[in-house]
Amino acid sequence: MISFEMMMRRLRHLHEDTKLSTLTLCDIFGTDNPSFINAIPREEFIARVNAMKQKLRLPVRAPKPSKSEVAARRVECFAGTPMFKHALCSIAFPEEQFLRNFYIHVSGHRPGKMGQQPTPVKQSGPYCREKKACEDCQRWVQKLVEGTASLETPGAGWAPSHDQVLQVAARVRAALPEITFGGVELPEVGTRKGPRKRGPPPKKLRKETDGAEPAPPPRSRKRARKPPKSRDV
Repeated sequence: MISFEMMMRRLRHLHEDTKLSTLTLCDIFGTDNPSFINAIPREEFIARVNAMKQKLRLPVRAPKPSKSEVAARRVECFAGTPMFKHALCSIAFPEEQFLRNFYIHVSGHRPGKMGQQPTPVKQSGPYCREKKACEDCQRWVQKLVEGTASLETPGAGWAPSHDQVLQVAARVRAALPEITFGGVELPEVGTRKGPRKRGPPPKKLRKETDGAEPAPPPRSRKRARKPPKSRDV
């Protein structure tokens, strides 16, 4: 009943009421009794409503794809794309956006923006199907640090670097202390590698360094005014 009312509300914004006069529950099902309508299987309900909409030459909304159809489309989309996966988990990752996808997968949270805290995953996705953190990948990160696991996976089209994996794990543990990764040593969050690039010294400091004396301030071009002539006779 609620689904039908929402559909009618959308159609009234796009079509005249005369076209919708015969698009009613009584015309479709012979009754508008809520208990009878709600007992109809959803697939049958949608099919009969769409049949009436086609008869009235109204747009028919495409049905929502099933999980198997979504999985098949994903496989087709990533066909030929190099993927990475390790032996402890069945999820494969493309190189594009690996840091974000692995963060979601290993933590069950989406990373926060602008310094905000991460938020739990509410809908299942390709990298977090169970809407919770993957404990197998947490153990894999621990083994990677301990040296008992390797990034070299037979058949993988690409592999992330050791530092990329550990940086993601460090960010996860800093935001979610309950995820410990076995207490292994991880890099500090926000640290920079290599010497910091410095620009040229300021002009004043460069002149003092070169040994040259600072230039005198420029003289004003204004001339002193002459005293007024005396009017005494």
